[in-house]
Amino acid sequence: MEDQAALRELVAHTRDSVYTSGLTGDGVSHLAQRIEEVLGRRLKRVRLKIPYSRGDLVNHCYARGRVHGREDAEEGILLDAEMPMDLAGKLSSFIISPDTAASLDPASAPSAAA
Repeated sequence: MEDQAALRELVAHTRDSVYTSGLTGDGVSHLAQRIEEVLGRRLKRVRLKIPYSRGDLVNHCYARGRVHGREDAEEGILLDAEMPMDLAGKLSSFIISPDTAASLDPASAPSAAA
């Protein structure tokens, strides 16, 4: 009982913590929700225009981010993607629209395995 009280107090005073039980599965859905929230704070959604000559950068977007849409346009590859803030910073010169909703066709986004 004392361990339960101490654990609840620790969770209550520790940022982004959740209580879960491996034995009963209690709290697992809350854990998944919290993970989603924490990752969301560390991601930035952007629309990029990357020249065809920089396929390496497109690969980074698929490897480290989540591509929601892709369009192969005459002037380059247009991507609607979420990515870690550090990667968005490195690709800042290719950002044409930060924090936009998806405007590219998600069906045209190849999977990361492609």
